[in-house]
Amino acid sequence: MNPSKTRANASIMRFIFLYLLFTVIVAVTNAEVPSTDRPDESYTQDTHHAYFSGVPIKGADVKTFQVLPGHHGWYATDAQHVYIRGYSTPLDPRNLSIIGQCYAKDRRYVFYHNGSDESDRVNGASPESFTTLGSAYDCEWAEDNEHVYFGRTLVQRADPKTFVACNSRFGKDAAHVYLMEQVVADADPKTFTGYQEQVWFGKDKYHVFTSTRPIPGADPNTFTISEGQTKSGQYFNAKDKKHKYFYNKVVE
Repeated sequence: MNPSKTRANASIMRFIFLYLLFTVIVAVTNAEVPSTDRPDESYTQDTHHAYFSGVPIKGADVKTFQVLPGHHGWYATDAQHVYIRGYSTPLDPRNLSIIGQCYAKDRRYVFYHNGSDESDRVNGASPESFTTLGSAYDCEWAEDNEHVYFGRTLVQRADPKTFVACNSRFGKDAAHVYLMEQVVADADPKTFTGYQEQVWFGKDKYHVFTSTRPIPGADPNTFTISEGQTKSGQYFNAKDKKHKYFYNKVVE
């Protein structure tokens, strides 16, 4: 083989290799990496896309895309849409109002999001009068002029004119006590209170309740939330002057 020809071929191959290497370096250098300079890193964007948790948000307009401050960084808007944790909603960004942590509304709709599932519309809710029942329960209890809601669920029979939240699970109006959307049939609304330390417990003048059922024999006057273990090693989370309980079960 001609040595001169061999050297020429080697030079050509070296040039091709260096050219390809240069092309790869330029491509990597110019690649668009989603920006992480936003206060909340769940939303990011580059010049072509907006992302939530690294997943492109379909239809988002990056030129007008912005993350709204606060609210765990769940909410973002562009010129045409409102996004809740990356999901597009029909809410109007020009008339958007975020209520508490988990509700958002415009002039037409109310939406609910608890941070775990896709946002859902609160069907039947009146945006004009819709509000939450205090900052302590702004992901649980809400109302408008006609209805009471637990999350996005309508609480049947509940009267918004007299309804109050007892804790994040129990509420009451003048006629009934409710555990979320269920009526607690044997509870007295006039004297009912909910425990803040353990939200599945409540009591009235006559009974102590866990969930919708009274605890047989529990004394509402001395019943307290208290955690520990019995002498036999059983766990309890409440007690009265006679017994220790694990929810509705007597353990000592």
